Amino acid sequence: MSLGRKPAALDHAPVLRNWRLPESFGQLRHNLEQRHGSTAGARQYIRVSQLLAVHPLARVQQAVEACKPEEVQAERIAALVERLANKDTAVAVPLGTATEAIQVPRPDLGRFDELLKGGEDADGA
Repeated sequence: MSLGRKPAALDHAPVLRNWRLPESFGQLRHNLEQRHGSTAGARQYIRVSQLLAVHPLARVQQAVEACKPEEVQAERIAALVERLANKDTAVAVPLGTATEAIQVPRPDLGRFDELLKGGEDADGA
């Protein structure tokens, strides 16, 4: 992660110093520090790295690499990671013979009207 900047306190933390992340993370840190300053940029970088506690490296890396250098910030990356996570969990389940046995009854819309009436009585209308 040496992109021509002086070492920060962040560089002295053994966990971060020995952590082997893709080069895009080093570029991210550089861009964050250029855009937000050394201290604020380091904080933003830590927020992004904390996403790795919950999300796989590939997902966070995809979000990091999708951000333009002039628009990079931790909140934007976190939002993109969440969108990618939702997209990953919305994978269609292949339909097989087990799903054919499941039957969902049609809703009785008359019951919905009863619920609305009950609410009017409670409101005093």
